[in-house]
Amino acid sequence: MSNAETILTVRQESTWTIEGEVIVRIICSDEGKYHIQRIEKIGFVESDLGETGESIQMQRVLPAKRVTQILDQLRELMIPAAPALEMGSDGGFTELEVGGYIGKAHYRWWSCPPQGWEGLDRLANDIFKLSETCA
Repeated sequence: MSNAETILTVRQESTWTIEGEVIVRIICSDEGKYHIQRIEKIGFVESDLGETGESIQMQRVLPAKRVTQILDQLRELMIPAAPALEMGSDGGFTELEVGGYIGKAHYRWWSCPPQGWEGLDRLANDIFKLSETCA
C-alpha cells in the first residue's frame, strides 16, 4: 500500500492506565481496497530521546460497503462546531479525524463527549469494536 490514503482515524488515549493509546485507521490502498488497521502502543514513555516503547499492529481487509456505511453515518450527524466546555477529573481523550487533502475534520473530546457529540462518540466506539476483529 505505497500510496495508501487514510480515510478516517480514531484514537483513544487513557490518562490513568498503563495501556497507552490505541489508534484505528481506515485506509484506502492505491488499488482501491479498504483496510482497517489497529495499533496499540504499549509501555510508551517520554525520555530525552523522545517517545519509546512497543506497539502491536493488526490489519485486515474491510468491505467497501462497511466503509460507505461509516461515512454515511458521519454525514448524517449534526455536531456543534463549538461545544460547551465540560471538565472531567480522570479518563482519557478520544479523537476522530476524517478526510484528507481536499478537506478534513478533527474532533477531540475528554472522557465523555460534549453535548451534541454523543453520536460521534458512539461511532468512534463502533469503529474501535470493528477493529478488535483484527486480532
